[in-house]
Amino acid sequence: MRKTQTTWRRCWSQKWLRKFIAISLAVATTICGVTVSNGWAAGSSKKPPRTKAAEKTTRPTEKMARKIEEAEGKTTATLKELPKTVADNHPLKPCVVKAEESLQAVKAIKDYSAVLFKQEMVQNKLLTQTMFSKFRHEPFSVYLKFEQPHAGREVIYVDGLNKGRLMGHDAGIRSLAGTVNYIPTSKEAMAENRYPITQAGMAKMVEAVIVQWQAAAQYQEIVVKDFANVKVGEESCLMLETIHPQPREHFKFHKTRLYLHTVTKLPIRVEQYGWPEKEGGEPVLMEEYTYTQIKTNLGLTDIDFDKTNKAYQF
Repeated sequence: MRKTQTTWRRCWSQKWLRKFIAISLAVATTICGVTVSNGWAAGSSKKPPRTKAAEKTTRPTEKMARKIEEAEGKTTATLKELPKTVADNHPLKPCVVKAEESLQAVKAIKDYSAVLFKQEMVQNKLLTQTMFSKFRHEPFSVYLKFEQPHAGREVIYVDGLNKGRLMGHDAGIRSLAGTVNYIPTSKEAMAENRYPITQAGMAKMVEAVIVQWQAAAQYQEIVVKDFANVKVGEESCLMLETIHPQPREHFKFHKTRLYLHTVTKLPIRVEQYGWPEKEGGEPVLMEEYTYTQIKTNLGLTDIDFDKTNKAYQF
């Protein structure tokens, strides 16, 4: 009898031990798990200054956001199929010309740093991120350090290195997971982002708007406006605004605003809005990217995009 009880106690102890180990591993995985986004990093905890032309926006309902994202998916495919030409008499022609001039202004600089503030509709939620960023055009290189949220998170991507993967690490207790490597378009890297890190930076930002306007120029249903001396903080900008009154499969956004610095011509902000849920309602903010504290031609080198940089926490 005593031997039977001893055997039973040993078996019970082993099951308890296995269960305890399993639970411990699950908790450890949850605590140390890291989801690195390709967002933009932090340099200032404050939101970027709003423009005088800013207007009220609304957060979409889940049903509305889903419809918008489905429409965007169809539109993205459409954009690739349309010719990239704009007739001289089309209302969008001046916008495309100015945007292309801005793109050339960005490409004329070798590298830059900036504080990036972005808002993006991701999985029906409007996510906000602030980060300090460094960009180099050749080879295309990105360094991001987050301030809000995920303060201390760092991400590096260099075209042609690390088998095309980004490198990142989190901060705090999540840093125990160490450096992780993700394909830019992977589920982990895209968890908090609308676009992969390969599309980051002012050049890629204004380039996307040019492609969008070139596609929209195949149609006439559009209202074009421009506003001089619009302020983004202390910076004076030319704001180009385009509006599609009615939602169509071939239009990606209801309203687009591109802000070009008056002096440097650099594209320092883009706002993209979806259609209102109800007629007469407020437009839905889908994307906003604002670059402030821009410093150009810093002479950034490989070490600025290397995890062994002593100033980084990899």
